Amino acid sequence: MSATAIDPARARATARHILDGRRYKGSPVPRPLHGILSWIGDRVSPITHWIGDRFSWLPNWSQPWVEGIAIAAVVAVVVYLVATGVRARTHASRLASDAQPTARVRGESPAELEAAAAEAEARGDHALAVRLRFRAGLLRLDRDAHAIAYRPSIPTAEVRAELHSPAFDALADRFERITYGGADAEPTDTDGARREWPDVVSSARKP
Repeated sequence: MSATAIDPARARATARHILDGRRYKGSPVPRPLHGILSWIGDRVSPITHWIGDRFSWLPNWSQPWVEGIAIAAVVAVVVYLVATGVRARTHASRLASDAQPTARVRGESPAELEAAAAEAEARGDHALAVRLRFRAGLLRLDRDAHAIAYRPSIPTAEVRAELHSPAFDALADRFERITYGGADAEPTDTDGARREWPDVVSSARKP
């Protein structure tokens, strides 16, 4: 068809009709993270549909705000599970650290551990100071007091049963609360450990 055969007015009308169509009207404006939210929504939708089938009295699950609440709830659960896994791995790592080979422990000196604890306390690392003094105290209960047979994995419950010492029980409670319970260590914790351990070892001394 030649250019002279085209009716300009008809061409303009056709173009206007196309632009006024649904394809070019009401197109959503791209939103930040739209792709990520859509991906999450696609994977959460089976859950929301399952809940919707069983709780039909709830609001319409197709509403955006309801889906948003469902997505937020799922994300919160995932974050909780990840945090729980990290905490469990940290706890396991600490337990593994306490269960080092006996040969290494035999080479440790209670005096060196206590010196390291003093350095940690001076720089404000009170949790490390408590752990080092507890390890040094257990070694002194073995080497100086001959009250226990120390090994890296010795449970505090075993030492409690051997000593029957309220003073040691208090030290063990503080150690476990800080090392395994995630409690913050305070200067009073390290002060107490430094003062109380010599009395515990002296009271437990056997001939």
